[in-house]
Amino acid sequence: MKILYFVLGALESRIKNSGSIGLNSLLRQDIIFYGPIPEDRFVFEEKEIPIIKIWNETSINELFNALPEKWYPDIVTCETSVLNIIPDIYKCPVKTYLMARDAWIDTIYNKGIVELFDFIRYDGIDRDSYISFNPNLMPLSGCPTFLEDSKIEKRVRKFKDRPIDVIAIANYISLSYHTRYELFFELAKNMPQNFKIKFLIAVKRNEINNYYRQSKIIIDWSYTLANRSYEAAINGCLLFSHEDNKVIEQVWKPWEEYIPFNNSNLIELVEYYVLHDDESEKIITNALKKLNTNPISWGDSILSHLHQALESTHLPSDRIKYLDSIDQTTLLHRLATPLYFNYHFSQYSIPNNWKEVYFQRIDKSIAAYKNEEEQTLLPPLVEASRMAFILNRYELALEYIIKLKSIFPNYAWTYYLHGRILFDQKEYRLSEENFKKAISYGKVYPELLTKYILPFAESENVCDHRRVTDYLWQSSYNHNNEYQEKALNNLCYTALGDLFLINNDAKKATEQFILANTNLPIPSSLNKVCELYLKANQYNELLEASTMGLDDSPYDYKLFIFKTIALIKLNRKKEARSILKEEAKILKCFERNKIAEKLSLIFRLLAISLYFEKQLSIMGFSLLLKKL
Repeated sequence: MKILYFVLGALESRIKNSGSIGLNSLLRQDIIFYGPIPEDRFVFEEKEIPIIKIWNETSINELFNALPEKWYPDIVTCETSVLNIIPDIYKCPVKTYLMARDAWIDTIYNKGIVELFDFIRYDGIDRDSYISFNPNLMPLSGCPTFLEDSKIEKRVRKFKDRPIDVIAIANYISLSYHTRYELFFELAKNMPQNFKIKFLIAVKRNEINNYYRQSKIIIDWSYTLANRSYEAAINGCLLFSHEDNKVIEQVWKPWEEYIPFNNSNLIELVEYYVLHDDESEKIITNALKKLNTNPISWGDSILSHLHQALESTHLPSDRIKYLDSIDQTTLLHRLATPLYFNYHFSQYSIPNNWKEVYFQRIDKSIAAYKNEEEQTLLPPLVEASRMAFILNRYELALEYIIKLKSIFPNYAWTYYLHGRILFDQKEYRLSEENFKKAISYGKVYPELLTKYILPFAESENVCDHRRVTDYLWQSSYNHNNEYQEKALNNLCYTALGDLFLINNDAKKATEQFILANTNLPIPSSLNKVCELYLKANQYNELLEASTMGLDDSPYDYKLFIFKTIALIKLNRKKEARSILKEEAKILKCFERNKIAEKLSLIFRLLAISLYFEKQLSIMGFSLLLKKL
């Protein structure tokens, strides 16, 4: 099989670090790499694999002209960012295979991107959301993240002899992974003291197996066919996956090859299967048998898909003919969206002038509009406004916003974006007017918010990231995007509160922050109202607000400190000491997290200081608030 294989970045990290046997089966094919690759040479099993470097915009014809003489691919593999440098990849004369993953934010908002390719590898729960397009979704397929040359049956310890009871290797920040972080926190809080629990981030691929082989249970909370399920089987661990994940049960049998859980029964199930190791071993054995019938490595999994694609009767000419027939505004919009990847993952910049390229493409999309259907023009116009805003190109953003207001005056997000720009320009009166209009239009026309999602999460904006995550996993939560209006209100009321703070009107600012939290109790707005209550010595209100926030975000350190200060000031020192000790115990489970490790120690010390000097503890918490 002749494969033209896209690689985004260094071969050292993207190919070699996938595990010593991870891509072997692919590399043994007649393969050529293409993409923004820094290396000049790549050798595998004494065979040098050709590399075609592409750093700037290139046409599909130029790519094919760069191929070795008499070499012609049977299939071309892609990731969505290939569109950044080969925008007409959709005209590829041979079959294309797209590896679209949930982390690629561009495909979340502009799902029509899948129509630019022939065969799609996608393992998210929202596969049905692509039915309205024309994709050939490949069968669900996964594999362990990292493999060793040793046999997959290798087992260091039996289940009952492993020192770690529960482990999770996953991101758990308060932005996109709020629900996962919340689950981990509650598990660490409520599990019996004698259970050893570890939550880890930033684990190198070659370290993963070492951790798993010391562990009994792997906790997974995702809405994809996660690699964790394969890692559990290969390392003799018992997988726990949330019952809302309906994708995983299409591959693994619940209760026979893994344990489905929910928030209410997780602790009970963990205790049961740790204590009943014989039952756990049966499930682990079943999972290993299933693993042995599937492709074991990432390379095997891809190769299996490529064979299916080549055997398919679908022709590249079908794709090209279909795309020639669709609306140009829609097509050009799809070519622009993937460039957002450069903003969202700042370590990449492909091509180097991607910002200019993005606005050139999106402007062509807007200019190509020729009919009266708003569903064609609104998405690219909204996206252009949003992209210009998050890149701080306010003058350009205002051009798009003014056009949006004139054509689609009822779309609430337009007024929010305008209000934010005016706020930064210190046009506070006009800023306030736009925030209030955004709230009003959102209330009267909520269907526009749920239908036309504001794309792209603003960096470090907790509310924005939760809004995006809620939309991404709509298929799991089974909702109608009502969160979009709540998020709009939270952001607008929070901004109004900030405006009143500038005018030194703490009372009105407090009222706005309360309204924000009434819509969504997000830490970013709750912490602001807590600061005001603390300054006003309103400790009962401070306790109420911080407790409400911790019910939603039990891991938020600032809210926890506010609650502790309120308890101390209300002479409830015993309760304060109790929650400090509990928090220290919880944070100890979050290893490789420097903040959690430091706070665990600090909270223990502050709990001790409460025995002797209340004011000393207050000073300590005040210093912490300034640093967090």
